[in-house]
Amino acid sequence: MFLIRNQSIDIAYFTKITNTIGRDFMAYLGMTISRSAAIDDAGTIFPVTNPEHVYAIPLHGEIYYMPHHPKLLFFYCQTPAEKGGKTTLCDATTLWKVLPDEARQRFGSTPIRYIRYQGPDTWRQLYRTESLETVRQICMTNGVEFDYCSKSDTVITRHTCSAVVETCRGPAFINNFLPFAEREMASPVPIASVVRFADDEQHPIPDELVWTVRRVAESLTVAHTWQHGDVMVIDNQTILHGRTLIEDPNRRVLLRMAGSRRQRS
Repeated sequence: MFLIRNQSIDIAYFTKITNTIGRDFMAYLGMTISRSAAIDDAGTIFPVTNPEHVYAIPLHGEIYYMPHHPKLLFFYCQTPAEKGGKTTLCDATTLWKVLPDEARQRFGSTPIRYIRYQGPDTWRQLYRTESLETVRQICMTNGVEFDYCSKSDTVITRHTCSAVVETCRGPAFINNFLPFAEREMASPVPIASVVRFADDEQHPIPDELVWTVRRVAESLTVAHTWQHGDVMVIDNQTILHGRTLIEDPNRRVLLRMAGSRRQRS
């Protein structure tokens, strides 16, 4: 992870920086943000906040609920929040090393499964299509299990993987476990996206295990206060990121995701 701080940086220069470092930039088709939110013609630069979405986000790796996730994340701050809206960061390799033995044994031996229920409005918006066959093909291309409930016109996707990723720095606890699990714990009604251990899909992961991971992660977390023109580059294989509550809806931070690094010549 590194930070470029220069108040003269604009979107054009941000694009130039990202093109220099990364390649194979990813759109958000079928993920959690509609492609219509993109601000560039290629559909690869997105605002990560809007006035309706000011909630805090737990630490996570970007798009680990799908098989293909970016290698690098590029954040650019156009408008910093006057209050709140810090980006939180945690080393996922250190987190894995210091998790209690019981948690390491459970996550190390059993895959987790992300299950997403996308209702009629949601899947049409996320995939930008009216065609179920197109959605099926997108899921197949991305290696995601596809199912469909005709009664409720709901697309159901599943992705099973390890919560622990082998990296050049050793095992890293990098995933989307905390956002999925914490959201479900906080909701009094069933929600659209859940995470389970693959050997027990019918039951939520125990609350005490969720809180153990969160407590240890928070002890390792640092927070970045944005300034205008900041560009942050994050290794999405070893660094978890999140966000504190945004108390200024004018905050505007953009994201671009690279599927691979550009090789040095």
